[in-house]
Amino acid sequence: MKYFVVQMTCNEGRAQDVMIHAGEHIKWMLENIPKGMFVAAGPFINEQGAFDDGLCIVKAESKEALEEVLKTDPFYTMGIRNFTVRQWEYLVDELGYRINFPPHLAEQWGVTPTLTEMRLHFPVSDSSPKMKYFVVQMTCNEGRAQDVMIHAGPHIKWVLENIPKGMFVAAGAFINEQGAFDDGLCIVKAESKEALEEVLKTDPFYTMGIRNFTIRQWDYHVDEFGYRIDFPPHLAEQWGVTPTPTKMRLSSSLA
Repeated sequence: MKYFVVQMTCNEGRAQDVMIHAGEHIKWMLENIPKGMFVAAGPFINEQGAFDDGLCIVKAESKEALEEVLKTDPFYTMGIRNFTVRQWEYLVDELGYRINFPPHLAEQWGVTPTLTEMRLHFPVSDSSPKMKYFVVQMTCNEGRAQDVMIHAGPHIKWVLENIPKGMFVAAGAFINEQGAFDDGLCIVKAESKEALEEVLKTDPFYTMGIRNFTIRQWDYHVDEFGYRIDFPPHLAEQWGVTPTPTKMRLSSSLA
């Protein structure tokens, strides 16, 4: 199984249909959650405080197999959203690095080899009511993609400094057509967009001019165990789904 980031973008003039037709989309999600497809999923929050586009991190055997599933999403079949898929390497979660640092790369980058079976287990900060979720897209500046692997060491040290603060929910690099890392994507927690920007501006990839970033507020609705949110009774009735209180999270067995 490989990891992919799916960007779900509203077609022109259709953003207002997201809430109207959410029920069909939710039922589709409920059918696929028990298959272990979703790692994280949710909609973006626009400047008016409403939902529009969406983003998912998913597991699939191939991009082609994933696209076939995504084409059955009612938001796609009704022409409300389209999607793009990029392969992604899930490098960091709330407990630390998920990957091995091979000794030769660890030496090159000046970091300690971190074996998967020796995962960092920092205590994760509890999310206060003030904390919000954001998606950070880290895009390589023109002509700088080749510098990602060269200067990964300072970036890794920066990530290691911030993991214990409970900032990262998921983070990793995209894999381009040549099989190399270039851009990155993170799901993070912060009190505000402005506070997050101040932290991101200390990332060596940013200070060295290798990557720039964009931030969008995001609502973390789904993880591998089911829906993380309440379905208020009035919306559940409107959408034709069963109200799902947080305390009754779906606990489907994972594939």
